[in-house]
Amino acid sequence: MTTYELLSLIGVVIAIVISIINSVMNRKMNKKMVKMQRPTAALADKELARIEETESLADQPRFVITTRKIVGFDPKEKGYTSKIYILIENLGDSYSEAKFVLMLRRVAKTWRQPPNAYLDPIDIREHDRILGERIITLRPNSMLRECFIHIHYMDRFGTDQFQEFEILPEGGTERAPSDVKFRLKTIYRLSPSEYWNG
Repeated sequence: MTTYELLSLIGVVIAIVISIINSVMNRKMNKKMVKMQRPTAALADKELARIEETESLADQPRFVITTRKIVGFDPKEKGYTSKIYILIENLGDSYSEAKFVLMLRRVAKTWRQPPNAYLDPIDIREHDRILGERIITLRPNSMLRECFIHIHYMDRFGTDQFQEFEILPEGGTERAPSDVKFRLKTIYRLSPSEYWNG
């Protein structure tokens, strides 16, 4: 074997070793890239969902519910009640028609008005149907944490919608929380049933 052939053989062996090392390194890098892309894809999906939600709320009313004060009556009394004064405001776009505000609880896949926690009725001839001050009355076994506030309105495009708010009591007792927060949970768009069309 000549020196030239020997050098050629060594060069080929070195090239094979380098290509094997390179392919192993590339495989490891690809695995790391795939692992890094999963969280990035999940974050991108979350960001896309946030953008879609922002766009869907862009032309919608943005109702905000705040607690003004909480008043409790004699706790020694058997029918002890509390009243939570809330304020409903619209910080977003206007709506074409105010429908109503309800306090509901989900029972066996249906929405029902809870018997021991309810919104006091208002005279709609003197008040806005949605905006303004409202009063939540709590009686024993109110289960306030399981209740939701539904604001029903027609947006300016003529679509019937509900904004659903979670009720988050804090501190105190079930019947007399020290504070109550409200958080927008979801928006429902109502579409007419095919049976309504005749």
